[in-house]
Amino acid sequence: MAQLGTQGGINIINSGDREIDEAALALPNTLAAALDWLPASNGTIHNTLVWTKYPVGSLRKMNQHRTTTQGEALSRSIELAILDATQDYDAAFLKGIIKDEAALSKLTLGAIKKTLATINPVFMQSILDQAETAGGAGANFNGVSTAFAGNYKVWFLALGDGMITGRVGKQANDADYLQIDVSSPYTLIEDGKRHSRQDLSILGWLQPVVEKRFAIATAKNIAATDKALVKAYRSIPQAARVFINALVVSGDFRTELTNSRTATTPTGSPAPVPRIWENGDLPITFIDLDEVDTVTTTTTSSTTTNG
Repeated sequence: MAQLGTQGGINIINSGDREIDEAALALPNTLAAALDWLPASNGTIHNTLVWTKYPVGSLRKMNQHRTTTQGEALSRSIELAILDATQDYDAAFLKGIIKDEAALSKLTLGAIKKTLATINPVFMQSILDQAETAGGAGANFNGVSTAFAGNYKVWFLALGDGMITGRVGKQANDADYLQIDVSSPYTLIEDGKRHSRQDLSILGWLQPVVEKRFAIATAKNIAATDKALVKAYRSIPQAARVFINALVVSGDFRTELTNSRTATTPTGSPAPVPRIWENGDLPITFIDLDEVDTVTTTTTSSTTTNG
Protein backbone atom coordinates (compact mmCIF):
# COMPACT_ATOMS: atom_id res chain seq x y z
CA MET A 1 0.00 0.00 0.00
CA ALA A 2 1.48 3.33 1.03
CA GLN A 3 5.15 3.72 1.71
CA LEU A 4 7.34 6.48 3.05
CA GLY A 5 9.22 7.85 0.10
CA THR A 6 12.68 9.27 -0.46
CA GLN A 7 11.84 12.77 -1.64
CA GLY A 8 12.23 15.84 0.54
CA GLY A 9 10.18 19.02 0.32
CA ILE A 10 7.09 20.49 1.91
CA ASN A 11 5.39 17.10 1.75
CA ILE A 12 6.43 14.99 4.70
CA ILE A 13 6.53 11.78 2.68
CA ASN A 14 6.19 10.88 -0.97
CA SER A 15 3.63 8.10 -1.13
CA GLY A 16 2.65 6.06 -4.15
CA ASP A 17 -0.92 5.95 -2.87
CA ARG A 18 -0.98 9.63 -1.87
CA GLU A 19 -2.33 9.29 1.66
CA ILE A 20 0.91 10.30 3.39
CA ASP A 21 1.40 13.32 1.14
CA GLU A 22 -2.22 14.33 1.63
CA ALA A 23 -1.93 13.98 5.40
CA ALA A 24 1.06 16.34 5.48
CA LEU A 25 -0.50 18.88 3.12
CA ALA A 26 -3.58 18.97 5.35
CA LEU A 27 -1.36 20.09 8.26
CA PRO A 28 0.27 23.38 7.19
CA ASN A 29 2.48 25.30 9.61
CA THR A 30 3.61 22.13 11.43
CA LEU A 31 7.05 20.61 11.87
CA ALA A 32 5.83 17.38 10.30
CA ALA A 33 5.04 19.20 7.06
CA ALA A 34 8.02 21.59 7.10
CA LEU A 35 10.80 19.02 7.52
CA ASP A 36 12.49 17.42 4.52
CA TRP A 37 12.04 13.66 5.03
CA LEU A 38 14.93 11.59 3.68
CA PRO A 39 15.99 7.92 4.07
CA ALA A 40 18.02 6.96 7.13
CA SER A 41 21.55 5.76 6.37
CA ASN A 42 21.20 2.32 7.96
CA GLY A 43 17.73 0.84 8.37
CA THR A 44 16.24 2.26 11.57
CA ILE A 45 19.52 4.00 12.50
CA HIS A 46 20.86 7.21 10.97
CA ASN A 47 24.61 7.81 11.19
CA THR A 48 25.82 11.32 10.51
CA LEU A 49 28.50 13.89 11.26
CA VAL A 50 27.50 17.04 13.12
CA TRP A 51 29.80 19.90 12.18
CA THR A 52 30.69 21.93 15.26
CA LYS A 53 33.25 23.99 13.35
CA TYR A 54 33.25 24.19 9.58
CA PRO A 55 36.49 23.88 7.60
CA VAL A 56 37.60 27.21 6.11
CA GLY A 57 38.88 27.18 2.54
CA SER A 58 40.91 29.74 0.63
CA LEU A 59 42.04 30.83 -2.82
CA ARG A 60 45.74 30.49 -3.58
CA LYS A 61 48.11 30.73 -6.50
CA MET A 62 50.17 27.92 -7.93
CA ASN A 63 52.92 26.74 -5.53
CA GLN A 64 51.59 28.85 -2.66
CA HIS A 65 51.16 27.20 0.72
CA ARG A 66 47.74 25.97 1.71
CA THR A 67 45.97 28.22 4.23
CA THR A 68 42.84 26.18 4.88
CA THR A 69 41.58 25.57 8.43
CA GLN A 70 40.62 22.08 9.56
CA GLY A 71 36.96 21.61 10.54
CA GLU A 72 35.67 19.75 13.58
CA ALA A 73 32.77 17.31 13.66
CA LEU A 74 31.08 14.89 16.02
CA SER A 75 30.06 11.40 14.90
CA ARG A 76 26.46 10.69 15.83
CA SER A 77 24.17 7.68 15.61
CA ILE A 78 20.45 8.44 15.94
CA GLU A 79 17.92 5.67 16.57
CA LEU A 80 14.64 6.34 14.80
CA ALA A 81 11.38 6.18 16.75
CA ILE A 82 8.31 4.15 15.81
CA LEU A 83 5.44 6.11 14.30
CA ASP A 84 2.31 4.28 15.48
CA ALA A 85 -0.96 5.43 13.93
CA THR A 86 -2.82 2.19 14.73
CA GLN A 87 -6.59 2.48 15.31
CA ASP A 88 -9.18 -0.14 16.28
CA TYR A 89 -12.62 -0.34 14.66
CA ASP A 90 -15.78 -2.39 14.77
CA ALA A 91 -14.98 -5.61 12.89
CA ALA A 92 -18.11 -5.39 10.74
CA PHE A 93 -17.18 -1.83 9.69
CA LEU A 94 -13.57 -2.70 8.85
CA LYS A 95 -14.62 -5.85 6.97
CA GLY A 96 -16.48 -3.68 4.50
CA ILE A 97 -13.74 -1.06 4.28
CA ILE A 98 -10.85 -3.39 3.43
CA LYS A 99 -12.68 -4.51 0.28
CA ASP A 100 -12.68 -0.93 -1.03
CA GLU A 101 -9.14 0.35 -1.72
CA ALA A 102 -10.24 3.99 -1.93
CA ALA A 103 -12.13 3.79 1.36
CA LEU A 104 -9.21 2.06 3.10
CA SER A 105 -6.83 4.72 1.76
CA LYS A 106 -9.09 7.46 3.16
CA LEU A 107 -9.27 5.73 6.55
CA THR A 108 -5.49 5.36 6.62
CA LEU A 109 -5.07 9.03 5.69
CA GLY A 110 -7.26 10.09 8.60
CA ALA A 111 -5.36 7.98 11.11
CA ILE A 112 -1.95 9.28 9.96
CA LYS A 113 -3.19 12.87 9.92
CA LYS A 114 -4.48 12.63 13.50
CA THR A 115 -1.14 11.19 14.63
CA LEU A 116 0.98 13.81 12.87
CA ALA A 117 -1.23 16.60 14.19
CA THR A 118 -0.35 15.73 17.78
CA ILE A 119 3.30 14.78 17.42
CA ASN A 120 4.87 18.25 16.95
CA PRO A 121 5.93 18.69 20.62
CA VAL A 122 7.73 15.33 20.45
CA PHE A 123 9.54 16.39 17.27
CA MET A 124 10.58 19.72 18.81
CA GLN A 125 11.82 18.10 22.02
CA SER A 126 13.88 15.62 20.01
CA ILE A 127 15.47 18.46 18.02
CA LEU A 128 16.36 20.36 21.20
CA ASP A 129 17.78 17.29 22.93
CA GLN A 130 20.00 16.52 19.96
CA ALA A 131 21.15 20.12 19.65
CA GLU A 132 22.24 20.14 23.29
CA THR A 133 24.34 16.99 22.90
CA ALA A 134 25.89 18.45 19.75
CA GLY A 135 27.56 21.10 21.87
CA GLY A 136 24.77 23.59 22.54
CA ALA A 137 21.47 24.59 20.94
CA GLY A 138 23.05 27.45 19.06
CA ALA A 139 22.81 30.93 20.49
CA ASN A 140 20.21 31.58 23.20
CA PHE A 141 18.64 35.01 23.61
CA ASN A 142 16.88 36.58 26.60
CA GLY A 143 15.56 39.77 25.00
CA VAL A 144 14.79 41.29 28.40
CA SER A 145 15.69 44.93 27.76
CA THR A 146 13.11 47.56 28.69
CA ALA A 147 12.08 48.04 25.08
CA PHE A 148 11.71 44.38 24.14
CA ALA A 149 10.77 42.50 27.30
CA GLY A 150 7.97 39.99 26.79
CA ASN A 151 6.59 36.66 27.89
CA TYR A 152 7.15 34.44 24.87
CA LYS A 153 9.66 31.79 23.83
CA VAL A 154 10.36 31.11 20.15
CA TRP A 155 12.87 29.05 18.18
CA PHE A 156 14.66 29.96 14.98
CA LEU A 157 15.45 26.81 12.94
CA ALA A 158 17.55 25.99 9.89
CA LEU A 159 15.67 23.20 8.12
CA GLY A 160 17.14 21.27 5.21
CA ASP A 161 19.73 18.67 4.24
CA GLY A 162 22.86 19.06 6.34
CA MET A 163 20.99 21.10 8.97
CA ILE A 164 17.76 19.73 10.49
CA THR A 165 16.04 16.98 8.49
CA GLY A 166 13.54 14.24 9.07
CA ARG A 167 14.75 10.68 8.53
CA VAL A 168 12.59 7.66 7.70
CA GLY A 169 13.73 4.05 7.92
CA LYS A 170 12.66 0.45 7.80
CA GLN A 171 13.77 -2.88 9.17
CA ALA A 172 15.81 -5.19 6.97
CA ASN A 173 12.92 -7.54 6.21
CA ASP A 174 10.42 -4.76 5.38
CA ALA A 175 9.70 -4.01 1.74
CA ASP A 176 8.03 -0.65 2.43
CA TYR A 177 8.75 2.17 4.87
CA LEU A 178 5.17 2.14 6.13
CA GLN A 179 3.66 -1.15 7.31
CA ILE A 180 -0.14 -1.37 7.07
CA ASP A 181 -1.92 -4.51 8.28
CA VAL A 182 -5.39 -5.55 9.46
CA SER A 183 -5.52 -7.79 12.53
CA SER A 184 -7.74 -10.79 13.03
CA PRO A 185 -11.04 -10.04 14.81
CA TYR A 186 -10.95 -10.12 18.62
CA THR A 187 -13.54 -9.73 21.35
CA LEU A 188 -13.64 -6.61 23.53
CA ILE A 189 -15.90 -6.51 26.59
CA GLU A 190 -17.20 -3.07 27.67
CA ASP A 191 -19.87 -2.58 30.36
CA GLY A 192 -20.59 -6.30 30.23
CA LYS A 193 -21.22 -6.18 26.47
CA ARG A 194 -19.13 -8.03 23.91
CA HIS A 195 -17.88 -6.31 20.77
CA SER A 196 -15.98 -7.77 17.86
CA ARG A 197 -13.09 -5.43 16.99
CA GLN A 198 -10.21 -5.29 14.51
CA ASP A 199 -7.03 -3.19 14.44
CA LEU A 200 -5.85 -1.24 11.41
CA SER A 201 -2.12 -1.31 12.19
CA ILE A 202 -0.07 1.57 10.72
CA LEU A 203 3.61 1.53 11.71
CA GLY A 204 6.76 3.25 10.46
CA TRP A 205 10.15 4.51 11.64
CA LEU A 206 11.02 8.19 11.66
CA GLN A 207 12.87 10.90 13.60
CA PRO A 208 14.02 14.50 13.13
CA VAL A 209 17.83 14.66 13.03
CA VAL A 210 20.08 17.64 13.83
CA GLU A 211 23.11 17.57 11.52
CA LYS A 212 24.54 21.02 12.23
CA ARG A 213 25.46 22.51 15.59
CA PHE A 214 24.12 26.00 15.02
CA ALA A 215 20.86 24.98 13.33
CA ILE A 216 18.68 26.30 16.16
CA ALA A 217 18.52 29.45 18.26
CA THR A 218 16.26 29.98 21.26
CA ALA A 219 14.79 33.40 22.05
CA LYS A 220 13.29 33.67 25.54
CA ASN A 221 11.20 36.39 27.20
CA ILE A 222 10.58 37.98 23.82
CA ALA A 223 7.72 40.31 22.89
CA ALA A 224 5.39 39.41 20.01
CA THR A 225 6.52 42.28 17.77
CA ASP A 226 8.53 42.47 14.57
CA LYS A 227 11.02 44.78 16.28
CA ALA A 228 11.75 42.20 18.99
CA LEU A 229 12.06 39.39 16.43
CA VAL A 230 14.50 41.45 14.36
CA LYS A 231 16.61 42.14 17.45
CA ALA A 232 16.79 38.44 18.33
CA TYR A 233 17.38 37.37 14.74
CA ARG A 234 20.20 39.87 14.24
CA SER A 235 21.86 38.57 17.41
CA ILE A 236 22.49 35.23 15.71
CA PRO A 237 26.01 35.04 14.18
CA GLN A 238 25.75 35.68 10.44
CA ALA A 239 27.35 32.36 9.49
CA ALA A 240 24.40 30.61 11.18
CA ARG A 241 21.72 33.26 10.60
CA VAL A 242 21.74 33.01 6.80
CA PHE A 243 20.40 29.43 6.98
CA ILE A 244 17.41 30.21 9.25
CA ASN A 245 14.18 29.43 7.39
CA ALA A 246 11.63 28.51 10.09
CA LEU A 247 10.29 30.15 13.25
CA VAL A 248 8.50 28.00 15.85
CA VAL A 249 5.97 30.00 17.86
CA SER A 250 2.74 29.50 19.80
CA GLY A 251 -0.65 30.41 18.37
CA ASP A 252 -0.91 33.17 20.99
CA PHE A 253 2.36 34.65 19.75
CA ARG A 254 1.11 34.80 16.16
CA THR A 255 -2.18 36.34 17.31
CA GLU A 256 -0.41 39.05 19.32
CA LEU A 257 2.02 39.69 16.45
CA THR A 258 -0.99 40.18 14.18
CA ASN A 259 -2.50 42.63 16.67
CA SER A 260 0.75 44.60 16.87
CA ARG A 261 0.78 44.91 13.09
CA THR A 262 -2.85 45.99 13.03
CA ALA A 263 -2.03 48.85 15.38
CA THR A 264 0.53 50.19 12.91
CA THR A 265 -1.36 49.82 9.63
CA PRO A 266 -2.22 53.15 7.96
CA THR A 267 -5.97 52.53 8.16
CA GLY A 268 -5.98 50.54 11.39
CA SER A 269 -7.63 47.65 9.53
CA PRO A 270 -6.86 44.11 10.77
CA ALA A 271 -3.54 42.74 9.58
CA PRO A 272 -3.51 39.23 8.09
CA VAL A 273 -2.32 36.38 10.31
CA PRO A 274 1.38 36.00 9.34
CA ARG A 275 2.47 32.79 7.65
CA ILE A 276 5.89 34.03 6.52
CA TRP A 277 8.25 36.36 8.39
CA GLU A 278 9.95 38.46 5.75
CA ASN A 279 12.56 40.30 7.82
CA GLY A 280 15.25 37.61 7.55
CA ASP A 281 17.94 36.82 5.01
CA LEU A 282 15.56 34.11 3.75
CA PRO A 283 11.73 33.99 3.88
CA ILE A 284 11.06 32.37 7.28
CA THR A 285 8.01 30.13 7.67
CA PHE A 286 6.00 30.28 10.91
CA ILE A 287 5.48 26.86 12.51
CA ASP A 288 2.74 26.60 15.13
CA LEU A 289 3.45 24.85 18.42
CA ASP A 290 0.86 25.66 21.08
CA GLU A 291 2.72 23.40 23.52
CA VAL A 292 5.78 25.67 23.31
CA ASP A 293 6.01 26.02 27.11
CA THR A 294 6.04 22.24 27.67
CA VAL A 295 9.14 21.78 25.53
CA THR A 296 12.32 22.42 27.49
CA THR A 297 15.86 23.36 26.59
CA THR A 298 18.99 23.76 28.68
CA THR A 299 20.22 27.34 28.62
CA THR A 300 23.55 27.52 26.82
CA SER A 301 25.28 30.30 24.96
CA SER A 302 28.06 30.68 22.47
CA THR A 303 29.79 33.56 20.75
CA THR A 304 31.45 31.55 18.02
CA THR A 305 30.68 32.46 14.42
CA ASN A 306 31.38 29.02 13.00
CA GLY A 307 28.38 27.67 11.14
